[in-house]
Amino acid sequence: MTVPWDIYVDDRKVKSDFALGFLAVPNSPSFTHKLWLCRFAPTLITGAKEFRPHEVKWNRPRLDMLPVTEQWIYRVFQHTGVRFYRRPWLPGQTKEFVVLDFLSRFCRVKRLKAPFNVVTFLDFDNEHAAANIQNSIRRTGNIARCYHLDSLNNDCLQCADLLLGATSLLWDDPKIRHDYAELRLQHIDNKKLTDSNTKRYLAGFLASHIDADKKRVYDLRSRTAVSD
Repeated sequence: MTVPWDIYVDDRKVKSDFALGFLAVPNSPSFTHKLWLCRFAPTLITGAKEFRPHEVKWNRPRLDMLPVTEQWIYRVFQHTGVRFYRRPWLPGQTKEFVVLDFLSRFCRVKRLKAPFNVVTFLDFDNEHAAANIQNSIRRTGNIARCYHLDSLNNDCLQCADLLLGATSLLWDDPKIRHDYAELRLQHIDNKKLTDSNTKRYLAGFLASHIDADKKRVYDLRSRTAVSD
C-alpha cells in the first residue's frame, strides 16, 4: 500500500516574485498535532506555557508568535518524510498549471501509482475560487482529493506560508545567514525586533536548519526537478 501524502499549497504574489509553496506531509494527523502542541509556548516573564491562538502570517509577523514559528520550523526537519518545495510561478502560467506540474513531478519521483494517494489543500483564493480549480486539479492530476481551505483554520497551510516567505527572503538576501546570530542575541536579551528583523530572524533560523539538513527544503529555482 502506498504512503498517503497530504500536500498544502500556499501562494506568493509580490511584484515580480510570484511563487507557490508546497508542504508535503506523510502521516498528516501526527504532524498537524505536533504543530498544535507548539502553540503552547513559554512566556517571557514567568516561563509558564500558554496557548498562542494567533494565525501565523508571514506578511504580518507577530513577535509573540516567534517561539511558535521557531518550533514549527524545527518540526519540519524533525518529522519523518516532510518536505517543502518552493516553485516559481512564471508569467503566463495559471495557478492550476503550476500545481499540476508539481504534482506530476512529485508523484513520479515518489514512484506513486495512479490513481495517486495524494490529497491537496489549496489556501483559499478569491481569484481562483469561482473557477473551481480544485475539481480540475483532482481530475487532471488523478489524485484522491483537492480542497480549498481558509488558512486561518489550518496550521499546515500557515506553516507553508511561513516557509514560503522565509525561503523567498533567503534567496533575495543570502547574507541573512550572517545576520542571524546578532538577531538571536537581541531576541535573547529581550530586545524588541521590528517586523522586518523578525522575518530576517526566522529566515536565518530556517537557513541554519537547511545548512544542517539539505533534504528538507528545496527552492526549485536552483533545481530542475523535484528531489526525493
